[in-house]
Amino acid sequence: MADERRTTRFEPVTGPPEPRRPVRDSFREVPPETAVLREPPPRRRPVAPPDPSRRFDAATLWAGSVATALVTGLLAIVGILVARGLLGVDVLAPKGDGVWGNANTLTYALTSAACALGATALLQLLLATTPNAIRFFSWIMVLLTAIAVVLPLSLSVSPEAKAFTAVLNLVIGVVIVLLLRGVVGSARRKWAESGR
Repeated sequence: MADERRTTRFEPVTGPPEPRRPVRDSFREVPPETAVLREPPPRRRPVAPPDPSRRFDAATLWAGSVATALVTGLLAIVGILVARGLLGVDVLAPKGDGVWGNANTLTYALTSAACALGATALLQLLLATTPNAIRFFSWIMVLLTAIAVVLPLSLSVSPEAKAFTAVLNLVIGVVIVLLLRGVVGSARRKWAESGR
């Protein structure tokens, strides 16, 4: 059997060839013989919009922090006054120092205020770097408060002083967490309202 092959016939194109158009390279014309074909630029991945939970007004956050520090310092003083004046419990100072106590009362109040400021610094760091920052902040503060509650129970003082100091530390820790969580909400709303 004869092998039948199909053949393709090429017919010449009639007419003059089309003139080559010069290729524009930036702002100058390049003759067609020297034109360089460039690859299209690689496609960039679309950038995800920033997480709205990380946006907050730092000035509002720290203003609320100072107010929280003031509240916790005063709360410590009130707690000591109640313990010594109303209940007759020796908290942080010997009995002979009176209702106001000695320098330990001021130290306790200033330490409580400093804890509120330190908690705000931790909160701002978590807001800027961590997903679910409020949840992590709450857990960290719960654990730090638990340490502050257990610590006085290991001291060699009267059981009443141990118990009242532990309760006072618990109340101060809870107040810091609750107030700062509210401050974060205000700082986020302030950021949203400013339209940044």
